[in-house]
Amino acid sequence: MKRDIPLDTTPYFLIAMPQLTDPNFAQTVVLIFNASKEGVLGLILNRPAAASLKQMMIPDISIDPALHASSVWYGGPVEPNRIWLLHETQEPSPSDSMPISDDICLGAAFRLLDANAGESRLQPEAFKLFSGYAAWQPGQLEQEIQLASWLTAPVDPRLLLKTPPEKVWAEAVRGLGIDPSQLATETSSSIQ
Repeated sequence: MKRDIPLDTTPYFLIAMPQLTDPNFAQTVVLIFNASKEGVLGLILNRPAAASLKQMMIPDISIDPALHASSVWYGGPVEPNRIWLLHETQEPSPSDSMPISDDICLGAAFRLLDANAGESRLQPEAFKLFSGYAAWQPGQLEQEIQLASWLTAPVDPRLLLKTPPEKVWAEAVRGLGIDPSQLATETSSSIQ
């Protein structure tokens, strides 16, 4: 189990341990996409929000009606009005997106949701739109990892877009070679 935090932009997963009881993060998998001396940023992958794309207002974008039923995802408690697009890579890859895996990017290429995007418009199963994000101050996440609140793991592309949200956490744990039922559910104190 990896316990250190890579200080670069190599994406990785944070997997919440069962004793992490903070309602924002209990049983979550967080995609960390930026870790630096200034702090760490990520998106919660397995929390659909109550909203759909039909309810979203994105400046200069007319969301394709075929995408209106697509869920908006809760990315985390910080800046809930800030949105992020995790999507299958387009050719050519949008300049306003960063690679997360060979086939998936993260960024602000919202034009890929536009009704006027033609063939380059994303299909409903090819993206997640996140509202908000998770952030940690310098040293904060390292301390939480030392307290056994989180496991870290390499990005598993299967879990980014295609796995149902209720299965993401267990599949991420299994990806580490751990049976989720074998993880301790209590420590000397719950972590919030």
